[in-house]
Amino acid sequence: MPRFKPAAALTALALLAACGGDPTSARTPATARHDTDPLTMWIIGPPSGTPGHTCTWGAAPSGGVAPYTYYFEVDGFEVSHIPESPSDIRWTVSLGTHTIHMEVTDAASNTISMNKTVQGTYSNPQC
Repeated sequence: MPRFKPAAALTALALLAACGGDPTSARTPATARHDTDPLTMWIIGPPSGTPGHTCTWGAAPSGGVAPYTYYFEVDGFEVSHIPESPSDIRWTVSLGTHTIHMEVTDAASNTISMNKTVQGTYSNPQC
């Protein structure tokens, strides 16, 4: 009597093959991930601000597997997100050039990060 594999096992084997894995090889990892929609992101917010003013920047992820988690830094120091919006931060601008760093991790543990340079200036500020 022939043995049949459950539909879930066949789906897993098809997924391994579609991702370039060899379902007949003992070297094929037990877990394989096939990201058809890669995780991407943008940082939304002004490129400059008036020193002493509070501005808002946000991470705008796309693709990957929702839900997302967020991590933020300004000039290498961790910054907490806005309580009502986990994808946004508010920061009081200071004079000079600053780096806003944002990381997004999706539910499949894919992580992407970006930096945005922000200028604290009295000359033509955007915020």
